[in-house]
Amino acid sequence: MRHLSAGEILRNEMKTQSPYSKIIRNVLDKGGIVPAEITTALLKQEILRVGCPQLVIDGFPRNMDNLRCWKNEMTGVCDIGKVVFIECSEEEMGRRLRCRGREDDTDAVIRNRLEGFRQETLPVVAHLDNTGVVVRVDGNRSKDEVFASIKSA
Repeated sequence: MRHLSAGEILRNEMKTQSPYSKIIRNVLDKGGIVPAEITTALLKQEILRVGCPQLVIDGFPRNMDNLRCWKNEMTGVCDIGKVVFIECSEEEMGRRLRCRGREDDTDAVIRNRLEGFRQETLPVVAHLDNTGVVVRVDGNRSKDEVFASIKSA
């Protein structure tokens, strides 16, 4: 099984001179969500490059537009088998974000990300939960315990 991080793919693209790089930088610097078409296109490119039949895609979909775009562009290329939802308190999420050491993890950006999570990502989880693909993992435990739960999901 291969791990792909949507955020890492976007940050790597941001460092290039591609048509997407400035858009990605402007959105991520504010803690926003990159347009679905851009993220899906970059994920599709990476999925086709690695050619792995089983993937863990971290950080996507983040909103209903992401999910819509994924279904439109990726059905038959890479279908959703499971969605692992790591549940943890906002305090723990904020603490972990601050510990990453990324320059864009300022308090204002973290607050914006958490608000976006509540407003945009939780409805995606609820929608997917109704389809029976969501597996919930307790994220308030140690990283090793969380990882073990993800592997067994």
